[in-house]
Amino acid sequence: MIFSQFFVLVLTFAAAVCLIAYVYLKNAVTQIVISNNEKALDYIVDNIGEAYRVQLSHLEKLARLHGISPYDRKTAVKIIRDFLALETVYGTIHFYGRNGDLLIAEQREGFPVYHSDKNFNQRPDSNFRLMAQRVFAGGKPEFSSTLFTRINTHYYTFVVPVFSAHGSKPAVTGVLSGGIFPSVHSFDKFLNGLILSTNNFIVISDADGHVISSNNISNREINPQLRAFFVTKESSSGKWTSTVRGDYFLIKKQVGQVPMSVVTLGVSASVVNMMYWGFMKYIFVVLSLGLVAGLIASILIANRLAKPFRLMAEGVHQLSIGNFAHRIEYKSKNEVGLVIRLLNALAERLQKGRYLGNLWGDESEIRRLLAKEKSRLSEGPEKERVE
Repeated sequence: MIFSQFFVLVLTFAAAVCLIAYVYLKNAVTQIVISNNEKALDYIVDNIGEAYRVQLSHLEKLARLHGISPYDRKTAVKIIRDFLALETVYGTIHFYGRNGDLLIAEQREGFPVYHSDKNFNQRPDSNFRLMAQRVFAGGKPEFSSTLFTRINTHYYTFVVPVFSAHGSKPAVTGVLSGGIFPSVHSFDKFLNGLILSTNNFIVISDADGHVISSNNISNREINPQLRAFFVTKESSSGKWTSTVRGDYFLIKKQVGQVPMSVVTLGVSASVVNMMYWGFMKYIFVVLSLGLVAGLIASILIANRLAKPFRLMAEGVHQLSIGNFAHRIEYKSKNEVGLVIRLLNALAERLQKGRYLGNLWGDESEIRRLLAKEKSRLSEGPEKERVE
């Protein structure tokens, strides 16, 4: 009885642990996975931001090289071509003079040929015109949001000032603009070098949802729902369901002060489920071992607890059948031992009482026999006289 009650208690505890794990563990695992991936995303964002800062500094250094400032076309063309041959994010370099005239237009080798406007004031995109005018006025570099070519290819550009090398106070004599196109973006190599989970993906997009670079996901898989998440400013996390890939948890971060870049990391729900069932497996193993240990412990404890009670029951039974000589052998000094000692003391008293009772009974029988013999002897002489 004690064994069964104790084992039921162990089973109840195990069931309670399983229920708590089922209810709370999945949410906890989800938060752990998202938190770990947020740290990875922070690392990616920091690297991308640093890459932008490095690329901007390269263009600023280019603007200060001899041949550009002061301007010498032959030297400037060679310098710009050498620059585009390096491992940079730039696909095109334009050099505009003070009045906006296009002085040099060079593009990376293998780039599709396109025609540039002779003056930046003639460019159809007003954003670039305003940006160039601000650089001329303030002498500080700027970075564009999304721009589009005439064939509707989106790109982004740095614009840096070119200062006059003469005079005590250098003046802005021109601007260099460096165009960044997704097809030559060095982030492709950066992302491909990342070790992502088999099902996770990462997307670098602009604020309008245009994809700059991606890893482990194709443009065809990026549906309107996912693009809408890229441009949503209210939330940095969300969920996305792909008909092919399944469910995803989305994490989004802005790249510093760069207006174009939003990095989105998609964490597959299958990763969460895999970790969840992995934890559940360990919990099951631990609980199984705990149940086995509990079963063994309950048997040992039950035997240890039941033994003195069986001894007491046998002792009471012996008393009930008149065996007052029976003694219970139990040496422990706990509460159970105290009860057994009291039972042994009771048996001893009962045994002594029976012995004294027997003595008293034998004395009475002797007296009765003596009285009977005395009576017989006294009756004998009287019969002889009568005869």
